Amino acid sequence: MLLAKGHPDEACGAAMKVVNNTRLLSSLVVTRQLADLCPLLKAYRGDEVVAEPLSVSSRTLAEQRWL
Repeated sequence: MLLAKGHPDEACGAAMKVVNNTRLLSSLVVTRQLADLCPLLKAYRGDEVVAEPLSVSSRTLAEQRWL
């Protein structure tokens, strides 16, 4: 929702908290939500604030899909 409203900095802060708190969960719901988040973040990849959250989210998604 924050990304849709044009607030990538706030969205990335929230995304990092969620990813860090759910990293050990491999539920289908978490995996789907990460899969939905990554393309939304990619739309803002030119913003400096998005680089780390995009990298962490993509890496976490790959790890969860492997499980």
